[in-house]
Amino acid sequence: MKKLLLILILFASVVFSQSEQQNIELPDFIITGRQAIDIPAAQKPKTELISILSKDFFTPQYSSEELPFLITSAPVAIYPSIKSSENYFNGNVKIMLGKETMPYGLLNLSQSFDYYLLNLKAWGTNVKDYQPFSDYNSSGIELSNDFSISTRSEFMPGAKILADAKYYRDSYYMFGSITPAQLREKNNGEARVAFSSLYSKIFNLALGLTGNLFSLNENSLKETNVLADGKINFRWNGLMFGGKAELKRQTLTNNLSGKGSYNNLNTEAYVEAALNGSLWINAGAYFNTNTSSNMFSPFVTVELLIDKGLTFGAEYKPKVDFFTMKNLLEKNPFTTLGLTDNIFTKYYNDLSATLRYEYQKVFSVALLANFAKIDNYLYYEDLLNVGKFDIQTANGVQVLKSKLNFYLQPAQFGSLFAEAIVQDVRDINDQRIPYEPVFISSFSYNYSFDSSFGFGVKYKIAMQAYADLKNTQTINNYTDLSASVWYELFGGLKLTVDFQNILNRSNFAWKQYQEKPFDYLFGFEYRW
Repeated sequence: MKKLLLILILFASVVFSQSEQQNIELPDFIITGRQAIDIPAAQKPKTELISILSKDFFTPQYSSEELPFLITSAPVAIYPSIKSSENYFNGNVKIMLGKETMPYGLLNLSQSFDYYLLNLKAWGTNVKDYQPFSDYNSSGIELSNDFSISTRSEFMPGAKILADAKYYRDSYYMFGSITPAQLREKNNGEARVAFSSLYSKIFNLALGLTGNLFSLNENSLKETNVLADGKINFRWNGLMFGGKAELKRQTLTNNLSGKGSYNNLNTEAYVEAALNGSLWINAGAYFNTNTSSNMFSPFVTVELLIDKGLTFGAEYKPKVDFFTMKNLLEKNPFTTLGLTDNIFTKYYNDLSATLRYEYQKVFSVALLANFAKIDNYLYYEDLLNVGKFDIQTANGVQVLKSKLNFYLQPAQFGSLFAEAIVQDVRDINDQRIPYEPVFISSFSYNYSFDSSFGFGVKYKIAMQAYADLKNTQTINNYTDLSASVWYELFGGLKLTVDFQNILNRSNFAWKQYQEKPFDYLFGFEYRW
Protein backbone atom coordinates (compact mmCIF):
# COMPACT_ATOMS: atom_id res chain seq x y z
CA MET A 1 0.00 0.00 0.00
CA LYS A 2 2.87 2.38 0.82
CA LYS A 3 4.49 1.70 -2.57
CA LEU A 4 1.20 2.25 -4.36
CA LEU A 5 0.66 5.54 -2.54
CA LEU A 6 4.16 6.76 -3.46
CA ILE A 7 3.65 5.84 -7.12
CA LEU A 8 0.33 7.69 -7.21
CA ILE A 9 2.00 10.77 -5.71
CA LEU A 10 4.71 10.67 -8.38
CA PHE A 11 2.30 10.40 -11.27
CA ALA A 12 0.30 13.25 -9.80
CA SER A 13 3.45 15.36 -9.88
CA VAL A 14 4.07 14.39 -13.53
CA VAL A 15 0.54 15.37 -14.50
CA PHE A 16 0.92 18.64 -12.60
CA SER A 17 4.21 19.28 -14.40
CA GLN A 18 2.41 19.22 -17.74
CA SER A 19 -0.03 21.88 -16.63
CA GLU A 20 2.60 24.54 -15.93
CA GLN A 21 5.28 26.00 -18.17
CA GLN A 22 8.59 26.30 -16.39
CA ASN A 23 11.99 27.81 -16.96
CA ILE A 24 14.78 26.33 -18.93
CA GLU A 25 17.81 25.17 -16.98
CA LEU A 26 20.46 24.96 -19.66
CA PRO A 27 22.83 22.09 -19.06
CA ASP A 28 26.57 21.82 -19.33
CA PHE A 29 27.25 25.19 -20.92
CA ILE A 30 28.15 25.21 -24.54
CA ILE A 31 28.93 21.52 -24.69
CA THR A 32 25.27 20.61 -25.10
CA GLY A 33 23.60 24.00 -24.96
CA ARG A 34 20.41 22.34 -23.81
CA GLN A 35 18.23 23.19 -20.91
CA ALA A 36 17.42 20.19 -18.81
CA ILE A 37 17.52 18.63 -15.42
CA ASP A 38 19.66 15.52 -15.01
CA ILE A 39 17.54 12.39 -14.85
CA PRO A 40 19.28 9.55 -13.02
CA ALA A 41 19.32 6.27 -14.86
CA ALA A 42 17.28 3.39 -13.54
CA GLN A 43 19.31 1.02 -11.44
CA LYS A 44 18.88 -2.23 -13.31
CA PRO A 45 19.48 -5.54 -11.57
CA LYS A 46 23.01 -6.62 -12.42
CA THR A 47 23.79 -10.11 -13.64
CA GLU A 48 27.18 -11.67 -13.16
CA LEU A 49 29.26 -11.44 -16.32
CA ILE A 50 30.86 -14.55 -17.71
CA SER A 51 34.63 -14.82 -17.87
CA ILE A 52 36.55 -13.49 -20.85
CA LEU A 53 36.49 -16.02 -23.66
CA SER A 54 39.82 -15.14 -25.19
CA LYS A 55 42.22 -12.38 -24.28
CA ASP A 56 43.01 -11.61 -27.90
CA PHE A 57 39.35 -11.69 -28.95
CA PHE A 58 37.41 -9.79 -26.34
CA THR A 59 38.76 -6.76 -24.55
CA PRO A 60 38.40 -6.74 -20.74
CA GLN A 61 35.08 -5.84 -19.13
CA TYR A 62 34.87 -2.30 -17.75
CA SER A 63 32.31 -0.22 -15.97
CA SER A 64 30.95 2.77 -17.88
CA GLU A 65 33.44 5.04 -16.11
CA GLU A 66 36.35 2.83 -17.15
CA LEU A 67 35.63 2.51 -20.85
CA PRO A 68 38.76 2.60 -23.03
CA PHE A 69 39.51 5.94 -24.59
CA LEU A 70 38.97 4.76 -28.15
CA ILE A 71 35.46 4.04 -29.33
CA THR A 72 36.41 1.09 -31.50
CA SER A 73 38.04 -0.68 -28.58
CA ALA A 74 35.13 -0.25 -26.19
CA PRO A 75 34.27 -3.69 -24.81
CA VAL A 76 30.99 -5.34 -25.62
CA ALA A 77 29.16 -6.62 -22.57
CA ILE A 78 28.06 -10.24 -22.63
CA TYR A 79 24.80 -11.02 -20.86
CA PRO A 80 24.58 -14.63 -19.65
CA SER A 81 21.53 -16.42 -18.36
CA ILE A 82 19.84 -15.24 -15.17
CA LYS A 83 19.21 -17.97 -12.61
CA SER A 84 15.56 -18.81 -12.06
CA SER A 85 16.04 -18.26 -8.33
CA GLU A 86 16.90 -14.61 -8.95
CA ASN A 87 13.32 -13.38 -9.31
CA TYR A 88 13.49 -10.06 -7.53
CA PHE A 89 12.02 -6.61 -7.87
CA ASN A 90 13.44 -3.21 -7.10
CA GLY A 91 12.75 0.42 -7.84
CA ASN A 92 12.80 3.92 -6.50
CA VAL A 93 10.60 6.98 -6.42
CA LYS A 94 11.86 10.52 -5.88
CA ILE A 95 9.87 13.74 -5.42
CA MET A 96 11.34 17.19 -4.76
CA LEU A 97 10.07 20.76 -4.41
CA GLY A 98 12.20 23.89 -4.50
CA LYS A 99 12.47 27.64 -4.68
CA GLU A 100 12.57 27.70 -8.50
CA THR A 101 11.75 24.07 -9.29
CA MET A 102 8.29 22.75 -8.45
CA PRO A 103 7.78 19.87 -8.71
CA TYR A 104 10.38 17.32 -9.76
CA GLY A 105 9.42 13.64 -9.86
CA LEU A 106 11.14 10.42 -10.89
CA LEU A 107 10.07 6.78 -10.86
CA ASN A 108 12.21 3.73 -11.69
CA LEU A 109 10.95 0.14 -11.66
CA SER A 110 12.87 -3.05 -12.50
CA GLN A 111 11.78 -6.68 -12.55
CA SER A 112 13.61 -9.81 -13.69
CA PHE A 113 12.07 -13.16 -14.64
CA ASP A 114 14.62 -15.86 -15.42
CA TYR A 115 16.05 -14.63 -18.74
CA TYR A 116 13.89 -11.51 -19.02
CA LEU A 117 14.51 -8.06 -17.54
CA LEU A 118 11.88 -5.28 -17.56
CA ASN A 119 12.57 -1.63 -16.73
CA LEU A 120 10.21 1.33 -16.52
CA LYS A 121 11.12 4.97 -15.95
CA ALA A 122 8.88 8.04 -15.72
CA TRP A 123 9.80 11.62 -14.91
CA GLY A 124 8.44 15.14 -14.86
CA THR A 125 9.70 18.57 -13.85
CA ASN A 126 8.74 22.25 -13.77
CA VAL A 127 11.01 25.25 -13.33
CA LYS A 128 9.27 28.52 -12.55
CA ASP A 129 9.74 31.81 -14.38
CA TYR A 130 12.61 33.59 -12.65
CA GLN A 131 12.39 35.99 -15.60
CA PRO A 132 9.30 36.81 -17.66
CA PHE A 133 8.42 33.79 -19.84
CA SER A 134 11.43 31.76 -18.66
CA ASP A 135 9.25 28.81 -17.60
CA TYR A 136 10.36 25.29 -18.52
CA ASN A 137 8.36 22.07 -18.42
CA SER A 138 9.27 18.50 -19.35
CA SER A 139 8.10 14.95 -18.78
CA GLY A 140 8.56 11.50 -20.23
CA ILE A 141 8.25 7.76 -19.87
CA GLU A 142 10.51 4.92 -21.02
CA LEU A 143 9.98 1.16 -21.14
CA SER A 144 12.77 -1.31 -21.92
CA ASN A 145 12.71 -5.08 -22.35
CA ASP A 146 15.85 -7.22 -22.23
CA PHE A 147 15.68 -10.92 -23.11
CA SER A 148 18.74 -13.18 -22.96
CA ILE A 149 19.20 -16.75 -24.16
CA SER A 150 21.08 -19.04 -21.81
CA THR A 151 24.76 -19.59 -22.57
CA ARG A 152 24.02 -23.29 -22.16
CA SER A 153 21.40 -23.26 -24.90
CA GLU A 154 22.07 -25.26 -28.07
CA PHE A 155 20.44 -22.52 -30.15
CA MET A 156 22.35 -19.21 -30.28
CA PRO A 157 23.76 -19.37 -26.72
CA GLY A 158 24.26 -15.97 -25.08
CA ALA A 159 22.15 -14.12 -27.66
CA LYS A 160 20.25 -11.05 -26.55
CA ILE A 161 17.08 -9.32 -27.75
CA LEU A 162 16.20 -5.74 -26.78
CA ALA A 163 12.96 -3.82 -27.27
CA ASP A 164 12.75 -0.24 -26.01
CA ALA A 165 10.14 2.50 -26.32
CA LYS A 166 10.30 6.08 -25.09
CA TYR A 167 8.19 9.23 -25.18
CA TYR A 168 9.34 12.61 -23.89
CA ARG A 169 8.33 16.21 -24.43
CA ASP A 170 9.21 19.68 -23.27
CA SER A 171 7.92 23.22 -23.68
CA TYR A 172 9.43 26.65 -23.14
CA TYR A 173 9.36 30.22 -24.41
CA MET A 174 11.85 32.13 -26.56
CA PHE A 175 12.19 34.47 -23.58
CA GLY A 176 15.51 35.99 -24.66
CA SER A 177 14.29 37.00 -28.12
CA ILE A 178 12.33 39.95 -29.50
CA THR A 179 9.19 37.80 -29.13
CA PRO A 180 9.59 36.44 -25.58
CA ALA A 181 6.01 35.11 -25.42
CA GLN A 182 6.61 32.73 -28.35
CA LEU A 183 5.92 29.21 -27.06
CA ARG A 184 7.92 26.26 -28.36
CA GLU A 185 6.74 22.70 -27.77
CA LYS A 186 8.68 19.59 -28.79
CA ASN A 187 7.48 15.97 -28.77
CA ASN A 188 9.59 12.86 -29.26
CA GLY A 189 8.53 9.24 -29.66
CA GLU A 190 11.18 6.59 -30.10
CA ALA A 191 11.32 2.80 -30.37
CA ARG A 192 14.16 0.35 -30.95
CA VAL A 193 14.49 -3.38 -31.45
CA ALA A 194 17.89 -5.04 -31.50
CA PHE A 195 19.41 -8.50 -31.66
CA SER A 196 22.97 -9.45 -30.78
CA SER A 197 24.89 -12.71 -30.63
CA LEU A 198 28.31 -12.02 -29.12
CA TYR A 199 29.05 -15.23 -27.24
CA SER A 200 30.81 -17.23 -29.94
CA LYS A 201 34.59 -17.20 -30.27
CA ILE A 202 34.29 -17.37 -34.05
CA PHE A 203 31.28 -15.38 -35.26
CA ASN A 204 29.50 -12.33 -33.83
CA LEU A 205 26.43 -10.53 -35.16
CA ALA A 206 24.42 -7.49 -34.08
CA LEU A 207 21.38 -5.94 -35.80
CA GLY A 208 19.14 -3.05 -34.83
CA LEU A 209 16.25 -0.94 -36.06
CA THR A 210 15.33 2.43 -34.52
CA GLY A 211 12.46 4.75 -35.34
CA ASN A 212 12.01 8.30 -34.05
CA LEU A 213 9.04 10.64 -34.49
CA PHE A 214 9.77 14.29 -33.73
CA SER A 215 7.28 17.14 -33.90
CA LEU A 216 7.41 20.88 -33.26
CA ASN A 217 4.42 23.16 -32.77
CA GLU A 218 5.87 25.82 -35.10
CA ASN A 219 4.61 25.28 -38.65
CA SER A 220 3.39 21.85 -37.45
CA LEU A 221 6.84 20.53 -38.36
CA LYS A 222 7.16 16.75 -38.27
CA GLU A 223 10.25 14.62 -38.74
CA THR A 224 10.63 10.85 -38.97
CA ASN A 225 14.05 9.25 -38.61
CA VAL A 226 14.57 5.55 -39.27
CA LEU A 227 17.95 3.98 -38.53
CA ALA A 228 18.96 0.44 -39.50
CA ASP A 229 22.34 -0.69 -38.21
CA GLY A 230 24.33 -3.89 -38.19
CA LYS A 231 27.72 -5.30 -37.29
CA ILE A 232 29.41 -8.60 -38.09
CA ASN A 233 32.73 -10.09 -36.92
CA PHE A 234 34.49 -13.27 -38.00
CA ARG A 235 37.65 -14.61 -36.38
CA TRP A 236 40.10 -16.67 -38.39
CA ASN A 237 43.73 -17.59 -37.88
CA GLY A 238 44.33 -15.05 -35.11
CA LEU A 239 42.67 -12.18 -36.99
CA MET A 240 39.25 -10.57 -36.70
CA PHE A 241 37.52 -9.57 -39.94
CA GLY A 242 34.52 -7.34 -39.57
CA GLY A 243 32.21 -4.77 -40.97
CA LYS A 244 29.40 -2.50 -39.88
CA ALA A 245 26.83 -0.29 -41.54
CA GLU A 246 24.32 2.39 -40.54
CA LEU A 247 21.59 3.57 -42.87
CA LYS A 248 19.51 6.54 -41.76
CA ARG A 249 16.53 8.04 -43.58
CA GLN A 250 15.09 11.41 -42.60
CA THR A 251 11.56 12.29 -43.73
CA LEU A 252 10.12 15.78 -43.19
CA THR A 253 6.63 17.29 -43.34
CA ASN A 254 5.82 21.03 -43.33
CA ASN A 255 9.50 22.01 -43.47
CA LEU A 256 10.23 25.36 -45.08
CA SER A 257 12.57 23.95 -47.75
CA GLY A 258 9.81 21.72 -49.10
CA LYS A 259 12.16 18.76 -49.61
CA GLY A 260 10.70 15.50 -48.35
CA SER A 261 13.54 13.15 -47.46
CA TYR A 262 17.30 12.64 -47.03
CA ASN A 263 19.52 9.56 -46.71
CA ASN A 264 22.83 8.90 -44.99
CA LEU A 265 24.85 5.67 -45.16
CA ASN A 266 27.98 4.91 -43.11
CA THR A 267 29.94 1.71 -43.72
CA GLU A 268 33.18 0.26 -42.37
CA ALA A 269 35.25 -2.81 -43.23
CA TYR A 270 38.19 -3.67 -41.02
CA VAL A 271 40.76 -6.19 -39.82
CA GLU A 272 41.64 -6.45 -36.15
CA ALA A 273 44.62 -8.13 -34.51
CA ALA A 274 46.07 -8.49 -31.02
CA LEU A 275 49.82 -9.14 -30.97
CA ASN A 276 51.76 -10.59 -28.03
CA GLY A 277 49.00 -9.58 -25.65
CA SER A 278 50.25 -5.99 -25.57
CA LEU A 279 49.49 -4.50 -28.99
CA TRP A 280 46.01 -4.15 -30.49
CA ILE A 281 45.44 -2.88 -34.06
CA ASN A 282 42.25 -2.17 -35.97
CA ALA A 283 42.60 -0.94 -39.56
CA GLY A 284 40.20 -0.63 -42.44
CA ALA A 285 38.24 1.61 -44.78
CA TYR A 286 35.34 3.99 -44.16
CA PHE A 287 32.76 5.00 -46.76
CA ASN A 288 29.90 7.49 -46.45
CA THR A 289 27.30 8.45 -49.00
CA ASN A 290 24.46 10.87 -48.42
CA THR A 291 22.03 13.03 -50.30
CA SER A 292 24.66 15.66 -51.12
CA SER A 293 28.12 13.99 -51.29
CA ASN A 294 30.36 10.94 -50.79
CA MET A 295 33.44 10.30 -48.65
CA PHE A 296 36.02 7.49 -48.60
CA SER A 297 38.94 7.17 -46.21
CA PRO A 298 41.22 4.60 -44.59
CA PHE A 299 41.38 4.49 -40.79
CA VAL A 300 43.55 2.89 -38.15
CA THR A 301 43.41 2.52 -34.38
CA VAL A 302 46.31 1.30 -32.23
CA GLU A 303 46.55 0.53 -28.53
CA LEU A 304 49.81 -0.43 -26.85
CA LEU A 305 50.18 -1.78 -23.32
CA ILE A 306 53.44 -0.15 -22.20
CA ASP A 307 53.48 -1.49 -18.67
CA LYS A 308 51.02 -2.82 -16.13
CA GLY A 309 48.17 -0.30 -16.07
CA LEU A 310 49.87 2.07 -18.57
CA THR A 311 48.39 2.22 -22.07
CA PHE A 312 49.10 4.37 -25.13
CA GLY A 313 46.60 4.74 -27.94
CA ALA A 314 46.42 6.53 -31.26
CA GLU A 315 43.68 6.82 -33.85
CA TYR A 316 43.20 8.28 -37.32
CA LYS A 317 39.56 8.10 -38.34
CA PRO A 318 37.82 10.58 -40.69
CA LYS A 319 34.02 10.45 -40.62
CA VAL A 320 30.74 12.19 -41.44
CA ASP A 321 28.28 13.30 -38.75
CA PHE A 322 24.62 13.64 -39.75
CA PHE A 323 22.57 16.20 -37.78
CA THR A 324 18.81 15.97 -38.30
CA MET A 325 16.32 18.68 -37.34
CA LYS A 326 15.82 16.93 -34.01
CA ASN A 327 19.58 17.01 -33.38
CA LEU A 328 19.84 20.68 -34.35
CA LEU A 329 17.15 21.66 -31.84
CA GLU A 330 18.71 19.47 -29.16
CA LYS A 331 22.03 21.27 -29.49
CA ASN A 332 20.36 24.68 -29.35
CA PRO A 333 16.69 24.81 -28.26
CA PHE A 334 16.42 28.42 -29.47
CA THR A 335 17.25 27.60 -33.10
CA THR A 336 15.29 29.46 -35.78
CA LEU A 337 13.47 27.36 -38.35
CA GLY A 338 14.75 28.07 -41.84
CA LEU A 339 15.58 26.37 -45.11
CA THR A 340 18.19 24.12 -43.46
CA ASP A 341 16.80 20.62 -42.87
CA ASN A 342 20.02 18.95 -41.74
CA ILE A 343 23.80 19.22 -41.65
CA PHE A 344 26.42 16.76 -42.93
CA THR A 345 29.66 17.56 -41.10
CA LYS A 346 32.83 16.06 -42.63
CA TYR A 347 35.92 15.29 -40.56
CA TYR A 348 38.58 15.07 -43.29
CA ASN A 349 41.30 14.64 -40.69
CA ASP A 350 40.69 13.39 -37.19
CA LEU A 351 43.82 12.32 -35.33
CA SER A 352 44.00 11.63 -31.61
CA ALA A 353 46.47 10.17 -29.12
CA THR A 354 45.91 9.14 -25.52
CA LEU A 355 48.09 8.10 -22.60
CA ARG A 356 46.17 6.35 -19.82
CA TYR A 357 47.21 4.92 -16.46
CA GLU A 358 45.04 2.81 -14.21
CA TYR A 359 46.07 1.61 -10.77
CA GLN A 360 44.46 -1.62 -9.54
CA LYS A 361 40.93 -0.49 -10.41
CA VAL A 362 41.31 2.21 -7.74
CA PHE A 363 41.92 5.26 -9.91
CA SER A 364 42.71 6.14 -13.51
CA VAL A 365 44.17 9.21 -15.19
CA ALA A 366 44.21 9.93 -18.92
CA LEU A 367 45.72 12.60 -21.16
CA LEU A 368 44.31 13.08 -24.66
CA ALA A 369 45.39 15.24 -27.60
CA ASN A 370 43.29 15.71 -30.73
CA PHE A 371 43.61 17.47 -34.08
CA ALA A 372 40.78 17.64 -36.60
CA LYS A 373 40.09 19.47 -39.85
CA ILE A 374 36.40 19.80 -40.58
CA ASP A 375 34.11 21.02 -43.36
CA ASN A 376 30.49 22.04 -42.80
CA TYR A 377 31.19 22.58 -39.11
CA LEU A 378 27.95 23.35 -37.27
CA TYR A 379 27.57 26.46 -35.14
CA TYR A 380 24.84 28.95 -34.15
CA GLU A 381 24.61 32.74 -34.27
CA ASP A 382 21.66 35.14 -33.91
CA LEU A 383 22.44 37.15 -37.03
CA LEU A 384 18.98 38.39 -38.03
CA ASN A 385 16.99 38.51 -34.80
CA VAL A 386 18.40 38.78 -31.28
CA GLY A 387 17.80 35.60 -29.31
CA LYS A 388 16.77 33.54 -32.34
CA PHE A 389 19.75 31.51 -33.48
CA ASP A 390 20.40 30.78 -37.13
CA ILE A 391 22.00 27.50 -38.17
CA GLN A 392 25.44 28.24 -39.62
CA THR A 393 28.28 26.15 -41.05
CA ALA A 394 31.95 26.83 -41.71
CA ASN A 395 34.51 25.06 -43.91
CA GLY A 396 38.17 24.52 -43.15
CA VAL A 397 37.63 24.55 -39.39
CA GLN A 398 40.62 23.35 -37.37
CA VAL A 399 40.24 21.90 -33.90
CA LEU A 400 43.14 21.55 -31.48
CA LYS A 401 42.15 19.95 -28.20
CA SER A 402 43.81 18.52 -25.12
CA LYS A 403 41.99 16.83 -22.27
CA LEU A 404 43.03 15.55 -18.86
CA ASN A 405 40.71 13.50 -16.69
CA PHE A 406 40.98 11.68 -13.39
CA TYR A 407 38.63 9.11 -11.90
CA LEU A 408 38.68 7.64 -8.39
CA GLN A 409 36.63 4.49 -7.93
CA PRO A 410 34.04 4.45 -5.14
CA ALA A 411 36.04 3.44 -2.06
CA GLN A 412 36.70 4.56 1.49
CA PHE A 413 37.75 7.95 0.12
CA GLY A 414 34.57 8.42 -1.88
CA SER A 415 34.25 8.69 -5.67
CA LEU A 416 35.76 11.56 -7.64
CA PHE A 417 35.79 12.60 -11.28
CA ALA A 418 37.67 15.63 -12.59
CA GLU A 419 38.24 16.78 -16.16
CA ALA A 420 39.90 19.75 -17.82
CA ILE A 421 39.75 20.60 -21.54
CA VAL A 422 41.75 23.21 -23.42
CA GLN A 423 40.71 23.72 -27.03
CA ASP A 424 41.08 26.08 -29.96
CA VAL A 425 38.35 25.92 -32.63
CA ARG A 426 38.90 28.32 -35.55
CA ASP A 427 37.57 28.81 -39.06
CA ILE A 428 39.60 29.28 -42.22
CA ASN A 429 39.95 33.02 -41.45
CA ASP A 430 41.45 32.29 -38.02
CA GLN A 431 38.29 33.38 -36.20
CA ARG A 432 37.11 31.39 -33.20
CA ILE A 433 33.85 29.54 -33.68
CA PRO A 434 31.04 30.99 -31.51
CA TYR A 435 30.11 29.21 -28.28
CA GLU A 436 33.28 27.09 -28.25
CA PRO A 437 35.07 28.06 -24.99
CA VAL A 438 38.84 27.81 -24.75
CA PHE A 439 38.77 26.20 -21.32
CA ILE A 440 36.17 23.81 -19.87
CA SER A 441 36.48 22.00 -16.58
CA SER A 442 34.23 19.91 -14.36
CA PHE A 443 34.59 18.28 -10.97
CA SER A 444 32.32 15.97 -9.00
CA TYR A 445 32.83 14.25 -5.66
CA ASN A 446 30.56 11.98 -3.63
CA TYR A 447 31.16 10.61 -0.15
CA SER A 448 29.13 8.51 2.29
CA PHE A 449 30.06 8.73 5.96
CA ASP A 450 28.08 5.57 6.62
CA SER A 451 25.09 3.78 5.17
CA SER A 452 22.72 6.54 6.28
CA PHE A 453 24.42 9.86 5.46
CA GLY A 454 26.28 11.25 2.46
CA PHE A 455 26.86 14.27 0.26
CA GLY A 456 27.95 15.23 -3.23
CA VAL A 457 29.53 18.32 -4.81
CA LYS A 458 29.68 19.36 -8.48
CA TYR A 459 31.57 22.25 -10.03
CA LYS A 460 31.87 23.29 -13.66
CA ILE A 461 33.42 26.24 -15.43
CA ALA A 462 33.81 27.43 -19.03
CA MET A 463 35.93 30.40 -20.05
CA GLN A 464 36.77 32.55 -23.07
CA ALA A 465 33.92 32.07 -25.53
CA TYR A 466 32.52 34.38 -28.20
CA ALA A 467 28.90 34.87 -29.29
CA ASP A 468 29.69 35.82 -32.90
CA LEU A 469 32.04 34.72 -35.67
CA LYS A 470 33.63 38.17 -35.87
CA ASN A 471 34.79 37.63 -32.27
CA THR A 472 33.52 41.02 -31.09
CA GLN A 473 30.94 39.78 -28.53
CA THR A 474 32.30 37.88 -25.54
CA ILE A 475 30.37 35.71 -23.10
CA ASN A 476 31.02 35.98 -19.39
CA ASN A 477 32.74 33.02 -17.82
CA TYR A 478 30.32 30.27 -16.90
CA THR A 479 30.61 29.03 -13.29
CA ASP A 480 28.26 26.66 -11.51
CA LEU A 481 28.62 25.09 -8.07
CA SER A 482 26.02 22.59 -6.85
CA ALA A 483 25.74 20.28 -3.86
CA SER A 484 23.48 17.55 -2.54
CA VAL A 485 23.01 16.05 0.93
CA TRP A 486 21.00 12.96 1.85
CA TYR A 487 20.07 11.19 5.05
CA GLU A 488 18.41 7.78 5.32
CA LEU A 489 15.71 7.74 7.97
CA PHE A 490 15.00 4.03 7.78
CA GLY A 491 15.04 1.12 5.34
CA GLY A 492 15.10 2.70 1.89
CA LEU A 493 13.62 6.12 2.77
CA LYS A 494 15.98 9.06 2.29
CA LEU A 495 15.55 12.77 2.83
CA THR A 496 17.42 14.77 0.20
CA VAL A 497 18.39 18.42 -0.19
CA ASP A 498 19.87 19.83 -3.40
CA PHE A 499 21.52 23.24 -3.81
CA GLN A 500 21.94 24.48 -7.39
CA ASN A 501 23.93 27.48 -8.62
CA ILE A 502 25.10 28.11 -5.06
CA LEU A 503 27.15 31.15 -6.13
CA ASN A 504 24.00 32.64 -7.72
CA ARG A 505 25.91 33.42 -10.90
CA SER A 506 24.26 34.98 -13.94
CA ASN A 507 25.23 32.18 -16.31
CA PHE A 508 24.51 32.19 -20.03
CA ALA A 509 24.87 29.16 -22.26
CA TRP A 510 23.34 31.17 -25.11
CA LYS A 511 23.30 34.95 -25.40
CA GLN A 512 20.18 36.56 -23.87
CA TYR A 513 19.14 33.35 -22.11
CA GLN A 514 20.13 33.53 -18.47
CA GLU A 515 20.07 30.27 -16.58
CA LYS A 516 18.25 29.57 -13.35
CA PRO A 517 19.54 31.51 -10.29
CA PHE A 518 20.26 29.93 -6.91
CA ASP A 519 17.78 27.16 -6.18
CA TYR A 520 17.28 24.71 -3.34
CA LEU A 521 15.13 21.59 -3.47
CA PHE A 522 13.80 19.48 -0.60
CA GLY A 523 12.34 16.05 -1.03
CA PHE A 524 12.52 12.35 -0.41
CA GLU A 525 13.60 9.21 -2.20
CA TYR A 526 12.27 5.75 -1.43
CA ARG A 527 13.99 2.60 -2.70
CA TRP A 528 12.87 -1.00 -2.49
